[in-house]
Amino acid sequence: VAKFSTENSVTVFNSLTAAVYVLLHVYSGQDDITVGMPIANRMNSDLEGIIGFFANTVVSRIKLDRNEDFLQLLQKVKTESINSQDHQNVPFEKVVDIVQPDRELSKTPIFQVLVNYLVNREKSSGTGSFNMKPFQYEHDSSKFDLHFSFFENADGIISLSIEYSTELFEEQTIQNMAEQLENILDALANNSQQKLSAISLLSDEQQNEVLKLSGSYADQQHQTIHALIDAVAKQKGDQIAATIGENEITYKSLAERSDLLAGKLYQRGVRKNDLVAICM
Repeated sequence: VAKFSTENSVTVFNSLTAAVYVLLHVYSGQDDITVGMPIANRMNSDLEGIIGFFANTVVSRIKLDRNEDFLQLLQKVKTESINSQDHQNVPFEKVVDIVQPDRELSKTPIFQVLVNYLVNREKSSGTGSFNMKPFQYEHDSSKFDLHFSFFENADGIISLSIEYSTELFEEQTIQNMAEQLENILDALANNSQQKLSAISLLSDEQQNEVLKLSGSYADQQHQTIHALIDAVAKQKGDQIAATIGENEITYKSLAERSDLLAGKLYQRGVRKNDLVAICM
């Protein structure tokens, strides 16, 4: 990520934030996305020697275009980041008062996703008689729908933690998001001029697995969904086809239940091209 960022004259934070925008765009289908970013707010040199919390939150709003490539999005993020820093002294509460957004007690006004980037380039965390070390703790609740927190250690290794609302997301979904974000960064490092519409959340290995499981689209575009399931059931009948809570069903069982249902419908007079209502 650092090499990619240097080559494109942006910060590592810009690249990571742009990747998050792509992830949110794919998941939400939205083109106009705002995210919050904490900022140190120590522009005044007089504050450098003062211990205290001066941080503020700035909001970045990006309008994405599926036909633009990632480098174009990256430049938008860079420009927006610079503009946000120019106004970092404006308290977030003041922005809320001016914008007057629709308020809900369960949501943060203006944005619901926070992106943070922390750097520790010192291998030793101590000065004089003082020694410092990280303190790990767990949150009982999340302030935001999603909080992406990137941390770069002294060796340049970047780790990611995602804090999320358990009312909106399951743990497996968040784990998938973390893997997909890594896949996005890997793909862009190899081809940064991909159009946003062409960026895949799957790794090359995952894409190959999907192709092996489903076959080529050209061979299947004229087949029905039940015919495709039957084909998979014959090849990999013991693989899990669907999961609902703690219940799982294999492709073989799914095909058998489908045949059973088809038989009952036929007994009731249903024939080819007849419409059958389904109660979900």
